[in-house]
Amino acid sequence: MSNKKDIDEDFPRRLRGVIGNESVRAFAMRAGLSAPAVHGYLNGTDPGRQALAAMARAGRVSGGYLAFGDPEPHSTFLLPGGLPQDAGDAMVVPAYASEESATIAGYVSLSKGWLAVMFRAAPERLRLFSQVHGMEAGDLALGELTVDGEGVGDGTYVVNTGDRLAARIIQRLPGGKVQVKSRSPDFEPVTVAEARIADAGFRIVARLLLVWSARTV
Repeated sequence: MSNKKDIDEDFPRRLRGVIGNESVRAFAMRAGLSAPAVHGYLNGTDPGRQALAAMARAGRVSGGYLAFGDPEPHSTFLLPGGLPQDAGDAMVVPAYASEESATIAGYVSLSKGWLAVMFRAAPERLRLFSQVHGMEAGDLALGELTVDGEGVGDGTYVVNTGDRLAARIIQRLPGGKVQVKSRSPDFEPVTVAEARIADAGFRIVARLLLVWSARTV
């Protein structure tokens, strides 16, 4: 182990957030580490660079984020300085409220307990989206930020087309291909090789987990 620490004092908190609702034993197995070692890291032991890289891969985050809280791969979707302070069972989640901007418009407080029961997602990667092109007016969506190199599955994603945020439906097809669709009539479905999904003209930002649909009462 190097004399220079490879982590900062907030590393255990970030590691706990990355593990989320998964058991330490299960996470350790996926990372190729022992459960006692991961318990030690949660208590502040310096993991060293190899173990750090293994846990970052298992947690689908960057090593820089896990070690020092560096911005995640989609850094344009984060505010410098991190999030407002959580309190009690409340967790603040950044919200984006314009299809033409990747700037955080505000924060919404959600229950940590509810999030843990409903989703196996790292809390630090949760984001809220509204007024996204391809969603119904008034809809509010909860999504989990993706990381570079992460595979895509069937589902609805928020993507960055270069000039706006948009919702795209991705469906895997035989032969290593995916079809990209939208509920918006001005988007024609396209089929591309999964390995060349960027050819569809966008970068994936987040996989949507839940959509609240607005209705008048």
